[in-house]
Amino acid sequence: DTVKSAKPVIAAKVPIAVDVKAGEDRFWCTCGMSKNQPWCDGSHKGTEFKPLKYTPNEDGTVYLCQCKLTKKPPFCDGSHKSIGDVEEVAGTGDTVKSAKPVIAAKVPIAVDVKAGEDRFWCTCGMSKNQPWCDGSHKGTEFKPLKYTPNEDGTVYL
Repeated sequence: DTVKSAKPVIAAKVPIAVDVKAGEDRFWCTCGMSKNQPWCDGSHKGTEFKPLKYTPNEDGTVYLCQCKLTKKPPFCDGSHKSIGDVEEVAGTGDTVKSAKPVIAAKVPIAVDVKAGEDRFWCTCGMSKNQPWCDGSHKGTEFKPLKYTPNEDGTVYL
């Protein structure tokens, strides 16, 4: 049996920052069902969806769409901002309120801090500089949280 779906599953309502290498072929998930977002894992089999081949021209960090509604695939164009606050849980048909942060780590991170030094804590979970914000939340509803320690020392975040 072939399952047909006219619209992709919303894998997430935030873009994902991905480090890429020039000339390395990757296949972007267009169906939203992959468990390896934003890349295809074959979950589209039996649907009308096909992965999109993406070959970067240069090394760097790119922000790829996970809502699957972008007009500039595979790149995020902000289309997720117009979806609303309810989304489908991938592959289940259930809906939930969004947006949920990405789980960056399941253990605390020890960080040395200096009294009075402002830092900005990542609340989206996408920063490559955990636990601090690196701007990966841009284009999402997440905002970094300002943290100013009262004394020097090690904190666990």
